[in-house]
Amino acid sequence: MNHRQDERLIIVETAIYRVFVMIYRIFSDLEFSSKNLNRTTLTVRCDARDV
Repeated sequence: MNHRQDERLIIVETAIYRVFVMIYRIFSDLEFSSKNLNRTTLTVRCDARDV
């Protein structure tokens, strides 16, 4: 009986860990994308002023 409970606990902990890793990766990708977007916008603005 305890063995089954331990297996279920491990499965739940693994699922929670995977969800947190997935969320971390999504936010990391969004942060990286927004930094690149800001750089591109600034570059375009600078180019427009130079013209």
